[in-house]
Amino acid sequence: MLHLGAEASEIAEISSGGNNGLRRHTNLSELKPERELDRVAFSRSREVEIKWDEIISDDSADGTPYIKGLGVEYIRKYMESLWGYPNGPQSDAEAKLIDKNFSYSADPPLVILTVPDSKRLFYFIVSYNNEFELPVSPPIFQNLSEYERFWRYVETVNSSNGDPIEMSVVDLAPAIIYRQYRELRALERLGDALAANAEKIAAREFSEFPSAAELDELTAGYTRMRSVKTDIDVKLERLRDRARDLGYYLALSKETITLPDGSKDELEEGQIYQPYLTNFAWQAISYRRYLVREYSWFSSSSWVLQVPYATPRSKVITRYQKVIPDFDPWSEKEHELSSAGFSVYRFDRIGQRYITAQGQGIEEIAERCDLDVDFAKRCAVMIPVYEQSLISGEILSRYIVIKRPRRGVEPVHLPRLFIEEELLFATHFHKVEVGELVESINLAPGEQREIVIEKTTLTEQESRRTATSISDLTETDRVDLSSEMEREATSSREQTTTSSLSARAGGSYGPFSGSAEGATSASQTTKQFARDLQRVANKASRSVTRQTRQEVKTSSSIKTNVTTRESTKITITNINDGRSLNLLFYQLYNIYRISLRLERMSFTVLSGREVIAGSGIVLPHVYKLSQLGSALSEMFLDFLPVSPNPDLYSASDKERRAREAYQIKIVGYIKETLKEYMATDGRDDSSKTVEISDWDPPNSSDPVEKHVEALAKALNSIRYIGNPVDLPGTVQTENSLVVGSPGLYLDAFVGVRPGTEPYSEEMRRVELDKRLAEVNEINSRAAYQQALASRLSRVSPSNSVLGRAQSLRDLELTFEEPPLQGAWSLYVSDAFVCLFEIASEGISHKISFTSDQSWLSESKMELAKIVHREVGQELYFLI
Repeated sequence: MLHLGAEASEIAEISSGGNNGLRRHTNLSELKPERELDRVAFSRSREVEIKWDEIISDDSADGTPYIKGLGVEYIRKYMESLWGYPNGPQSDAEAKLIDKNFSYSADPPLVILTVPDSKRLFYFIVSYNNEFELPVSPPIFQNLSEYERFWRYVETVNSSNGDPIEMSVVDLAPAIIYRQYRELRALERLGDALAANAEKIAAREFSEFPSAAELDELTAGYTRMRSVKTDIDVKLERLRDRARDLGYYLALSKETITLPDGSKDELEEGQIYQPYLTNFAWQAISYRRYLVREYSWFSSSSWVLQVPYATPRSKVITRYQKVIPDFDPWSEKEHELSSAGFSVYRFDRIGQRYITAQGQGIEEIAERCDLDVDFAKRCAVMIPVYEQSLISGEILSRYIVIKRPRRGVEPVHLPRLFIEEELLFATHFHKVEVGELVESINLAPGEQREIVIEKTTLTEQESRRTATSISDLTETDRVDLSSEMEREATSSREQTTTSSLSARAGGSYGPFSGSAEGATSASQTTKQFARDLQRVANKASRSVTRQTRQEVKTSSSIKTNVTTRESTKITITNINDGRSLNLLFYQLYNIYRISLRLERMSFTVLSGREVIAGSGIVLPHVYKLSQLGSALSEMFLDFLPVSPNPDLYSASDKERRAREAYQIKIVGYIKETLKEYMATDGRDDSSKTVEISDWDPPNSSDPVEKHVEALAKALNSIRYIGNPVDLPGTVQTENSLVVGSPGLYLDAFVGVRPGTEPYSEEMRRVELDKRLAEVNEINSRAAYQQALASRLSRVSPSNSVLGRAQSLRDLELTFEEPPLQGAWSLYVSDAFVCLFEIASEGISHKISFTSDQSWLSESKMELAKIVHREVGQELYFLI
C-alpha cells in the first residue's frame, strides 16, 4: 500500500487522527469503530474470598458457627449419609434403625457395622472405657444418648475388608526422553548445514564497504542461520537436565567412567541410564619389601625381595544401568492386571474430566467401588499424570495405578468457590498515524530514477504436530495480532488458573479457552486483569510491528538479488531545472482501540474431597449462576472435621442452625465478590459490566432459604451490559494499540538551495516575472471582456466609475458624474467586501479598509462593482 502526498499538511492531518487525507487517495469509506477486528476469548477464574476464621474457630467463645471437631468427625458425617441420615439421626427411633447386624470384639474393642445396599463392612475401633458397652442383641443403639456416647470413643474407622489399597506408578519418562532425543538429533543435521552456510556469509568479500542496511541484513541472516544449531544444543542440555530430575541420565556423547579398581564403564551416546548406588568391592595389590642376604666362604650378597599381597577394599559409588525404553508400558501393565483378575480402567484427562476410552467417568467408577465391595476388590484404575514438557507444553509423563480403589472421604483442603469469567478481547480500528522516516531518496535536477518498493509480509501459517512423545502438544505458529497475544500471554504468564486438580497427579484446572495457558493469582479483580491483558496486547502489537516490514530500494552499482513476495516499481523524474527533489517515505501505523468485555459468568466448586482416596484429584463441578443452591450444597462442611458451636446452638437443631449461619456468610461473600462487576451499587474497583437487581429478600431476618432464593433469582436475570472494562487507577490511560502497517506514506519536497550559478537563478526569476506578466495580461483581457459584456447586456446605468488603489487599505472611486447618495455595497469577483456611504455630491470618493486587501495588489486584476442598496444601481470597474 503506497500513499502519495504533496503537502506537509496532509501528514499533519493523518497524524492528528483524521482519515480524510487517506480517504481522498482511496475513495473508500471509513471503517466503523464499533466493528470488532481481532477477537480473543479468555476464560478466567476469580476465587470468592471466604474468610474461614469467621466460620471455623478453635474456641467456641469466638462465636463462629463451627469449631474444630474430633479427628473422625468427617467419618461420622460420611457414615450418617450412608445410613440415610444426612443431618444425623434426630430421634431415638432413628438411632435404633442404624444397624441390626452388628458384631464386635472386646479385645481390642472393635465394632463392625454395615450400611444399606452395600456389602462393605466398616470397622470401628473404640478406646477402652467403662462408660459405653455394646448390647448383646440388636439394636446397637437404644437412643440418641448412646449414639452420641459411642462416637466420643471412636478412634479410627477402616473399611478395607483386609484388602488394602495398593498404589504403583507406570513411568513413561524413558520413552519420552528417548523419542525427544531422536527428534532433536534429526534436526541437528539441518542446524549443521545452516551453520556451515552462515560461515560462508561471514567469509564473503565485498568490493566496497556495505551500507548500514546491508550490514543489518547480513547480521540478521547470519544470526538466524546460526541460531538453529545453538537452539538445538540448548534443548539437548535442557533435555538431559530434565531427565536427571526424573531420575535418569541421558548420555549426549560417549562417556567413560573409571571405577576405583581401574576398570571402566562405557556409556553409549544417546542411551538412557538409571543411576544407582552400590557398594563396590575390589582388592588392592600392595607389596612388602624383604632384604635378603646370602653369605659364602669367600663373599656375601644381598638383594630386596618384593612380595605382593591383596587388601580387600570397598566404596559406595554411583553406577549406571542401561534402560531399554518401553514405548507403551501402560499396555503391559493393563495386561498384567487383567491376567491377575482385575478390571482395568485407564483414564484420559479431557478438559476437566477423567474419562476412559469407553466414556466412563472416574466418579462413576468410584461410586461403583463404594457400593459394590466385590467389584472394588477386582478393580484397578490408571490415572494419568501430566507435567511440563522438557521442551515446551504439557505432556503425559506417567500413570498412577491404584488397585482396589475407594471413594475419598478425608478432605485435602477446605471447599473453594470460583466465579468463572468468559471475557472477550477485541480491537477496533481508530485511525492511521504517520510515524518515523523510513527512507529518503534524492533526485538531482533532471534525474530520472526507478524506485522498487519491496513488501515482505509474514502471512498466517498454522502447522500442527501431534506425537506421543515428550512434545505431545499442538504447536501453532501464526503471525497476526490475536495469535501474538496468545503467544505473549503464554510467555508473560498474565493469565489465571483456578487451582490444581491434583496434588499428586499433576492435574490443572482453568486454562485459557482457545488461547493460552498461564498462572497468576485468582484474587485479581477483572479491572486488574484488564490492565495485565493490555500489557500483553502491547507486547503483541510491538511483535507484529517488528514482523511487518517494507523496504524501499533504489538501483545502484552493486547488484543485489533479493527474493520477495511482492514488489512495486515506479519511475520518478525531477522536472526542476535547478533544484533537487527529495522523496520521503514515512512508516504508517494503524491505531486500534481495545476493549475487554464480560460475556458470561458461572460458578465452579471444589469440594475438597478426593474422587479416589490417595489420588489427590478433586474434581470441579460447574454450575450456572441460577444454580446457586446446588453450588452451596456442594460446599457443605459435612465431611470436614468440624462440629457446630455448642455455645450458640442447642443439641436438638445444632446441625441445621450452624449450616444456615454458614450459608448466610457464604452468600455474603458471594455478594461482596459480585460487587466487583456491578454497574450500580458496586465497589470502587468495579468493572461495571453487569446489572444485578433485588438480590436481597424482603426482610433481612428471613431464613437462609429466602436469601439463597433471592440471590439465585437475581442471578438468573443478570444482564451483561457489554461495556468495556476500564483500567484501574485515577488517571485513565488510553486503551489503544499501535500496530505497524505494511503501508508507506510518500511525500515530495523541492530542495531549498539552488544547484545553479547566480546568473541562471536571475534568469529564472526574469522568466518567472515574464510568465506572470503574460498571465496578468490574459486575466486583464478576460476581465475587461467580462465587464464589457456585462455592461452591454444591461440598461445604461447613466453613470460610470473608475477605481484606483492608493494602498492595500485605500481605494479611490472617480465617477463620470456625481453618484447617488446613500449606502453602497462593494463586490470583488462577485464576493461581498464591505458597505460604504456616499454623503456628498462630488465625483471623487475614498473607501478605507481596516486590514490589507490582497486584491488591491498591483500584480492582480480583478472585476469589481458597486451596488446602491435602495435603488439597485450597479456600476462596474476594473481594479
